[in-house]
Amino acid sequence: MGPWSEVSDAFATPTSDPFGKYKPVMTLSGASKVSVTLKIDPPPKDVMEFIGAYRLNMISVDDKTRVMEKNIRIDEVSLKWSVTLNELMPGTAYEFVARAVHGFSGLAGNASKGVIGATLDAPPSQPQNVAVECFADPEFPVLRVRWDPPKEVGGKIVKYKMKVVMSAIYDDEEGYNQHTVDDLEVQTMGNETRQTVLGTPNTNYSITVTALTQAGPGEWSHRSKESQCFMQPGLPSFIPASKWRPFSESGERRIFMLMPRRVSQRNGPICCY
Repeated sequence: MGPWSEVSDAFATPTSDPFGKYKPVMTLSGASKVSVTLKIDPPPKDVMEFIGAYRLNMISVDDKTRVMEKNIRIDEVSLKWSVTLNELMPGTAYEFVARAVHGFSGLAGNASKGVIGATLDAPPSQPQNVAVECFADPEFPVLRVRWDPPKEVGGKIVKYKMKVVMSAIYDDEEGYNQHTVDDLEVQTMGNETRQTVLGTPNTNYSITVTALTQAGPGEWSHRSKESQCFMQPGLPSFIPASKWRPFSESGERRIFMLMPRRVSQRNGPICCY
């Protein structure tokens, strides 16, 4: 099929002849991510000989200003009495109206009833401008993540999924050096583009985000300087009980030795006790 043309307002005036009374009957018969197929009922025989083409008007349901028009020759339509419109936007609803075009005058006849058809959702592109900030509150360290929607939405975004990669280097309670890497996935409620996640002190964080439509998840965002942060060290989350034992005794005076147990430095280096 050729390109869409500008909308024409030249229509035939209904008369007593069969063409002037004819109103196409059109239904939706199929859809893909980028196309919609419409079925047109064959016209009566006394009308068929006057029809040179069908004129389809397509209007975006979400944006009424997007009006497009296409003329399709009758010999193309009459092969299967269906029309497939390609190169449409994924996950978009359209309203279609058909008119028969007179083969001699070129004027369009009566409009059919509007038919609503929607293309299927497609996986979206990656979310844009992912950024994270680490807030090392002593009692409630958190990560605040924000991003912009994908450039190619592919339909209606139902939610976002965020992958949080965490890494840390520290000495454990036995004095051994540890290097840990872990990750978790967080899903948003609806299509919100902000999320707050509870963090851990002394931890490097890296964030990637993907959007989900009915077609499934899209591309993951790329890691960048803005999508990474470091949570500053904090106090130990647990301090084990220390032991006391007698050290020396002189008369009524006794001296005890305090034997503190080693504390994990997972939340940051410990300088002294």
